[in-house]
Amino acid sequence: MPLHAEFDLEQAVLEWRGWCGTLWGRFMELALQGSLALPLETLAIHQGINELTRMIGKSLILQMTSDLCSLKEQLLSLLLWWSAMLPCWTWRANCDPRLIDRAHRGVNRQ
Repeated sequence: MPLHAEFDLEQAVLEWRGWCGTLWGRFMELALQGSLALPLETLAIHQGINELTRMIGKSLILQMTSDLCSLKEQLLSLLLWWSAMLPCWTWRANCDPRLIDRAHRGVNRQ
């Protein structure tokens, strides 16, 4: 499917699979095990916020890039989307907004 293709929303089947607090490694396990109701045509991913307090930004970016390339190789027709939803400003691991903002800026620079 070309990137510029428009979706026929009347024909689309949408399903939300959300697991609160899921870390990247667990998401990839679920995706590779077929728990995301594969095969899919499109997969929108909103992931990584919980990782900012656990992984260095560059490490996280490299790991996600590698994993998504692997997923794409296994599912050639899959169109991957990355969501740009508003980020969380508090986490159980760290509630200081200044530190969270610094983590966001660090990842965005990389």
